[in-house]
Amino acid sequence: MRNIFSAFKTEKKAIAFIDYEYCFYSYMDTHKIKPCPMIWKKMIEEEYELSEIMVFGDFAQKEIGEELRKLRSITNTIIETSNVFLERKKDMTDFIMLDYIYQSVETRKDVDTYILFTGDGHFQSVVKYLRQRKKNVIICGVRETMSNQLRSVASEILELPIEEERDINYYRLIASNMNYVEQFPKIVPTFMRTVENVAKKNNLPEDLVTDVLRRMIQKGYITKKVKKMSNGDVRYLEACWDKMIEDGIC
Repeated sequence: MRNIFSAFKTEKKAIAFIDYEYCFYSYMDTHKIKPCPMIWKKMIEEEYELSEIMVFGDFAQKEIGEELRKLRSITNTIIETSNVFLERKKDMTDFIMLDYIYQSVETRKDVDTYILFTGDGHFQSVVKYLRQRKKNVIICGVRETMSNQLRSVASEILELPIEEERDINYYRLIASNMNYVEQFPKIVPTFMRTVENVAKKNNLPEDLVTDVLRRMIQKGYITKKVKKMSNGDVRYLEACWDKMIEDGIC
């Protein structure tokens, strides 16, 4: 997939604002996976001098609260809105993020590109304002959840999740299976047995798991080994945990 940030490749700075509530719940509801903000940061930094990443959300609930560890690995600026006692907290998260965006126009005059991770139509007005101020505005929204009005005013759209995010979530499912199998020395994790177990446990098509497992082998996350058994040689899989840890899969 083309990295759309290359369309605006310049020496100028970018700033990213992430509505993490929107991203997290949209990923889970629509695509059954969790976001990978580390990949987002890497993707942006390939094309821009990234001035700052600002993350907004109500992290009081356990499931989204567990995401804070990942988010702290990409930024120190996390604006929690869980202390705001209003009936519609999601609207308050949007309001707070909007306020920070408007303020940044005056305080970050060296920033040329605004990257907004949201799909909410509430951000249409601020995008129009930024465009009037001659800013590039890239909207990163979750596929099948984005406001058409928001799409119409952005400089460009990036639909999430990107392929690398989908892969890394599937990598983790396979790694989890490999970790489980290692607890039982009598189980021999062959290629097909791994595919069948991961597909059945996670309600995924076997051909999808097969393709992902092949990519993990190509990338060196899993290696093929041969084990001598009474009925002949058996080809099995072995996890390369150090490499998976290094690349943030585990």
